[in-house]
Amino acid sequence: MRELQGRRQFRRLLYSKTSVVLLLIILILLGHSTWSAYQKNKIAEYYRRQAETKLTELEVQKNDLVADVSNLKTKRGVEELIRVNFPVVKSGEKVVAVMDPEPVVNESITEDQAGGFWSYFKNLFTR
Repeated sequence: MRELQGRRQFRRLLYSKTSVVLLLIILILLGHSTWSAYQKNKIAEYYRRQAETKLTELEVQKNDLVADVSNLKTKRGVEELIRVNFPVVKSGEKVVAVMDPEPVVNESITEDQAGGFWSYFKNLFTR
């Protein structure tokens, strides 16, 4: 009998309003901390993706610089760089300048065609 009364007291204590409120508060605190950890995880993932992108960009830049340095170690690479940056030619070489053709201007437009809105409006009633 005493064992049965002990169970009733335990159930009464467990299902009391105070314990339910206490458990609800604990649940809210745990939920809040879980949500906070989730948000921090999302921010960390965002920064990790940015760092990975930056890393790949830097690796590409490093490869380009290594190629440029290896190109500058050769005589031809140094000559190419000088020719690109400065207007120099070797003795005996000739320079050819390629020019874009001049645009063709169509001057056959009459005054009525080039008059704009008012001449168009005027031509509607005079024809």
